[in-house]
Amino acid sequence: VIESTPRTPNPAYASRRTWVDLQRWTTPRVEFIAADGKVARTFEARWKEGSGVLVWESLEMKDERTGRRSRIELSEQTVDTGLAPELFTQTALLRGVR
Repeated sequence: VIESTPRTPNPAYASRRTWVDLQRWTTPRVEFIAADGKVARTFEARWKEGSGVLVWESLEMKDERTGRRSRIELSEQTVDTGLAPELFTQTALLRGVR
């Protein structure tokens, strides 16, 4: 678990706790801590292996104070679709596709 604090004050949260799965190098859980020290929001991600790489299966953000939550489920994902590596150079990413 990594606890981090913003360098400049952030009105949204005072700190953040991030869980890291060291076997798969993923982040399954993140807690956003309010100024009062209580968990304000929780983010959880479920991962699955698809075509030899890890991809998200579902994502959920929960407001711990209200109980409200947003959930995204990814049912179909395609990886390694044959995009040219040149599309992902620093220059291409900065200028965009032309």
